[in-house]
Amino acid sequence: MATNVFVAKEPFSTDVDGVPTSVQRGKMYSGDNPVVIQNPHLFEEVAFGGESGVEQATKAPGEKRGSKKATKAPGDGSGSKSSEKE
Repeated sequence: MATNVFVAKEPFSTDVDGVPTSVQRGKMYSGDNPVVIQNPHLFEEVAFGGESGVEQATKAPGEKRGSKKATKAPGDGSGSKSSEKE
């Protein structure tokens, strides 16, 4: 089972098992970490989108994606005409 992830809302110092510990704002910890357990009011849970928080890089079988074929812009390609007036 996955453990929730928490992020420190502000920097603070605390003792963990008698060891002074500094925590920086934005530092992430698992929910079972003693720093989070002792100071839950200084953390907020990180919300991940979807089930894993990782976007899907490849399409699923039968899935259609919004890609379009590239088209040449007018005037591109061979046979460019030079102006007849000089």
